[in-house]
Amino acid sequence: MKTKIIFLIIISIILSCSTSKENRKIVHQEIDKSQLGEELNYVYMVVGKKAVTKLELDRITKLSGFISKIENRKIEPEDFLIEKLIVEQVAEEESIIVNEERIKNEIEKRRLGANIKSMDEFQKVIEKETGLPFELWKEVLRYQLLKQQIIQIRIPIPQPTEKEIEDFYQKHKREIGIEVLFREIVFPKTYTIQEEKKIYEVVKDVYNQLQQNPNQFSEIAKNLKENVSPYKYGGGIRLWTLITDIAKEDQIIAGAVFRLSVGSISPVFKNQNGQYVIVKVEGKRPIPLDKVQELIRIRLYYDKAEESFQNWLEQKKRDLIIKKLS
Repeated sequence: MKTKIIFLIIISIILSCSTSKENRKIVHQEIDKSQLGEELNYVYMVVGKKAVTKLELDRITKLSGFISKIENRKIEPEDFLIEKLIVEQVAEEESIIVNEERIKNEIEKRRLGANIKSMDEFQKVIEKETGLPFELWKEVLRYQLLKQQIIQIRIPIPQPTEKEIEDFYQKHKREIGIEVLFREIVFPKTYTIQEEKKIYEVVKDVYNQLQQNPNQFSEIAKNLKENVSPYKYGGGIRLWTLITDIAKEDQIIAGAVFRLSVGSISPVFKNQNGQYVIVKVEGKRPIPLDKVQELIRIRLYYDKAEESFQNWLEQKKRDLIIKKLS
């Protein structure tokens, strides 16, 4: 009898434990995070016939920040969402197609233009510079390509006038850049301590002469046997040169002539090649209009294109029914 009672107690305990485990399992199934996530993705607004979800708006928020940066205009996420939907709708009406192959070709062109060897490296550069995942950046690229084609097909762009170009040049002279007229003396590169000591004695002697009489620069540059500058026989003169072009050759020399005032001689310094150099600035001036006229024309044209696009967009928005549901 006791054995039977003990057996029944054991069976009861086992059933009790089993029921408890099952209850815990059911409770665990009821708390499903993925289900909760789906409940948050509700329809946020309706633009024309297109319903926009909350998750889609969250994605657009990341894109709008990037668009604001690259197009130098402040745009709110909702406004960019509407703009993007209008562009996509009009592109569909005009049979403008920017498929995966078109985007792939554009990416390849940009990769080669940036001189980046592999696609993996290009993706890393894009993600680092933009702060966007590569797939989101591709979405921005697709939008830009659609927008460019719509501007070409649908929107008339007025050409910049000569007065507009002249006014822009006068307003932005300093930003456009400068040209420099300067002379240089470049000493041979040395490879041993003995050569270094020997050439430095010559450098010091030349510099002392120039300090005593800066007007001797041309004669010294022309007659100094240690001067290896390709401009030696013209007295070391470098005719009017864009500071940006000098920087492409040697950033250290560009920095030196940029900082010097007209008529002054630099201290002795070493260029990027490790050679001693002395320079004298003979003149500085803003880049002449005729050298930058076409660049200004292109800049103004793109400004006008963006302005015309925004005007066209505002008209499209007025014709569109937009309902915000929350």
